[in-house]
Amino acid sequence: MMCCLLTSCFGSYNFGLIGVATTRNIELPGEKGAPVRGEACRSRIFIFPTGYPTIREAIEDALRKGNGDLLRDAVIDHESWGIPLVYERECWIAEGTIFKLQQPKTVGASPTTAQRTD
Repeated sequence: MMCCLLTSCFGSYNFGLIGVATTRNIELPGEKGAPVRGEACRSRIFIFPTGYPTIREAIEDALRKGNGDLLRDAVIDHESWGIPLVYERECWIAEGTIFKLQQPKTVGASPTTAQRTD
């Protein structure tokens, strides 16, 4: 029994894939939106987890709520609370300012405006 408890304390875990990350201030063409908060949570009842939340899911939740392309000045937090071995709640939280990138302008005629020569 003790071996089972000890082995769960060691190891590594992939918290999520992040497409772009920087600590530098950069200017991007686009529209700044409102502050937004995304969450990815799970519960644990006794020793049984109801899922495995990731940072990626928290960021995706924030982007979906803000209808944006990226988070600026993002802060990633981890919260957990509960009564050990009875009930626990664990969440990854992504907060930041939503940012919508400008779409590149296309050059030339679009397929809907092209004329048919049948």
